[in-house]
Amino acid sequence: IDEVLLKDANGVSIPVFCPGATVKISPSGASTATDAVINATEYQLVRIVATAAMHIAIAAEPTATNADMYLPASMVDYLIIPKGCKIAALGTGDVYITLHAN
Repeated sequence: IDEVLLKDANGVSIPVFCPGATVKISPSGASTATDAVINATEYQLVRIVATAAMHIAIAAEPTATNADMYLPASMVDYLIIPKGCKIAALGTGDVYITLHAN
């Protein structure tokens, strides 16, 4: 893949995301983290969306609390995750985390 952004008909760069593997976590009222760490060289771009409102935390061994980042239901967000970190979510529903394929 070329390292240059794709261009539209007007020559303007288009921000795109190349979907890779998707990880699903399903907290049910308690903080639940991804099983594996993000294995990126330095940082990993991820796309995250949840079926219900959640709070998420990012750390080597995260535990999400109500004070952590709020992720509204059905809202897609893109995050940069440092190498060696996991994502934890607190709420009730499913969280889908899709890694950017490099």
